[in-house]
Amino acid sequence: STDAGRRAFAKRSLGPGAVIAPAPLLALKREDLVIYEVDEESSTYRNTLNFDNVVGQEFLLNYCYGHPDSQLLLVPYAPIVNLIQHSSDKPNAKIQWSVEQDFLDLHPIDVLDLSGKIRMDFVALRDIEEGEEILIDFGSTWEVAARGFEGDVANFRHERGVPEGFFPDNWLHTSVKYELAQLDTPLVPGELRPMVWRHNGKSVAKSAWQIGLPSDFSTSMYDYADELGLVKLYEELLYNETLASDDWYIFNATTEGGEWFAQKYMAKAWKFNMHYIAAWNERARVNFLRALHTAGFQVALETIGSNMGLQNLTCFHASFM
Repeated sequence: STDAGRRAFAKRSLGPGAVIAPAPLLALKREDLVIYEVDEESSTYRNTLNFDNVVGQEFLLNYCYGHPDSQLLLVPYAPIVNLIQHSSDKPNAKIQWSVEQDFLDLHPIDVLDLSGKIRMDFVALRDIEEGEEILIDFGSTWEVAARGFEGDVANFRHERGVPEGFFPDNWLHTSVKYELAQLDTPLVPGELRPMVWRHNGKSVAKSAWQIGLPSDFSTSMYDYADELGLVKLYEELLYNETLASDDWYIFNATTEGGEWFAQKYMAKAWKFNMHYIAAWNERARVNFLRALHTAGFQVALETIGSNMGLQNLTCFHASFM
């Protein structure tokens, strides 16, 4: 094929079923091509995105192949193939998967990890003469969108459709967000299980584990924080906006007299109101560690030590969030 007026033409004669061009594929999430408003007032990070306001889509979307019910988009990056134009009446070529198709059984998230390693072929539907333009059918959804578009054609954005059945069912109506698998049964105190992904059951990381704690651990730590005055302080910080964005301060208005500090973390850059409270001086840190011990946190430490062959563990920091 050659580039002739932003179209693709056959450089030689081709018979039915002949591979016109193989095309390695980049695998993208649909949301990767969404353009969001930029929060220019952010003082922490430049060009922080406002995910509440979509302002457009990337031009690359026009060269993607996708299904309206899938969050997965495929971009051919072989020479010339992206110059192939649409024809619903007289297409002379189509797309089909190459011989290697094991990835069709994978979850879309795992397909994303194979970006650049999967391939499809552009194949002749009939005899194509030398110099004849190569045309494929982008699908009715693309055609309706193109015909209904008003304005500068340079602003048109829509992915190219794929043939019926080209995307397997397991790629449709499926989230491409990484989520942790839920526990089938509760962890018993001291039990250690690897953290795994929901979509494929594989470990998140070699060092990512879940440890069972005593059933009353959370209640014990809440009571400790409440008695110390930290719960009341947290409510004050959250509802009365005591701290300015990304501000922090030290205080000692707790019942045991130790000094703690509070910080409103990344509130402006990330647009949320999370605070954390942590021990500031030695007295507060020791008091906090004793509370953790009383609540039964030593079960977790003993489990980590015995399973990973560690004789000593150091807790550098702990906080309420």
